[in-house]
Amino acid sequence: MRTHRTLAAIGGLVAATAMLAGCTSGAGNGDANGDNGSTGETVNLQLATYLGPAAPPAVAIQWAADELKERSNGEINIEIFFAEALLKGPDVIPGVAQNRADMGVATMSYNPGELPLTQAISVPFQNSDPAALTAAIDELFENNEDFKAEWERTQTKQLSFIGGPTGIVSSDEEIPGVDWFKGKNIRATSYTANALQAVGANPVGITLGEIYEGMERGTIDGYASMLMDTVTSASLQEVSPFVVDTGIGTYAGNVVVINPTVWDGLSDEHKALFEEVFSEFQDEYLSIFSGIEDETCDALIAEGGGTAIWPESETEKWKNAVGDSVLNDWKQKSAAAGVGADAVDAFWDQYQDALEANQSADSKNGMERCAER
Repeated sequence: MRTHRTLAAIGGLVAATAMLAGCTSGAGNGDANGDNGSTGETVNLQLATYLGPAAPPAVAIQWAADELKERSNGEINIEIFFAEALLKGPDVIPGVAQNRADMGVATMSYNPGELPLTQAISVPFQNSDPAALTAAIDELFENNEDFKAEWERTQTKQLSFIGGPTGIVSSDEEIPGVDWFKGKNIRATSYTANALQAVGANPVGITLGEIYEGMERGTIDGYASMLMDTVTSASLQEVSPFVVDTGIGTYAGNVVVINPTVWDGLSDEHKALFEEVFSEFQDEYLSIFSGIEDETCDALIAEGGGTAIWPESETEKWKNAVGDSVLNDWKQKSAAAGVGADAVDAFWDQYQDALEANQSADSKNGMERCAER
């Protein structure tokens, strides 16, 4: 995985003041070849995320913060605000741009207006390999000017893209097949909502933090646009212990961003440490994710539930109901955003090629492992 350098500028006295407040000089500048990149400069940063502290991307970002502190001999300190304590999910990317937080971990599906091309990763039934998705996003960022420009316009610097694993659907009862969705109120985001609507469900747009109450009160019958690893971080196994792999595939991804003015204020040695740590971030995340999937299985079973895998016939039934409607919707919205129809088609072809080229050997995901227990 590559570390990305977005050179978008962000100005203003507020950003500059916040940056200066976050970075305070020590007794002197460290040697460029000093131990672990020490410079004598102390950097204090605040990071916002919509995720609870037990979710794998949140665990991974805590790992990154700990590694940065250790490798800098205590000079880099990142205070993490979990579970929307500092910024709501949709506000993380714009909030980092505005320096309401120095850094953030955001989901890319929360900002479709700002990131129309990026929503290609939310088109269902395309991919189930998180490593392949991350590699594809990295390649697009390096090689597709429209995609890179889209991210530059967010006025953030991207430290790491995180491809999401295959999405789950969950309820307080078993979900035997696609017909179950008819008339049900299902929490969903992005194009998963379109796919649910195609089979008679009523998509409900609420954030992760609102799902528990929605299930408890019965205002929703289930939820989608979620990963198995996130269940226990929000205690959702208590109100929705049945999980199914419908075959919809990956539906979203996350991104770690930093305010570019804050980034520019870092020493070269500290920048190098950030790049070093985030070059290792995806592998750490995937390792954490696998372990938490298995812990989630334990929690679901303890609540009387578990996981199930739809037969291919049910997945095909859903896929056929959706047809090209979601793909065409994505293409139209991306073209309307100013990319141009030919460029959108070229982007889609490049995305498909990158996914195919980066597929890894087949391995069982957490839902499959859990279903065998």
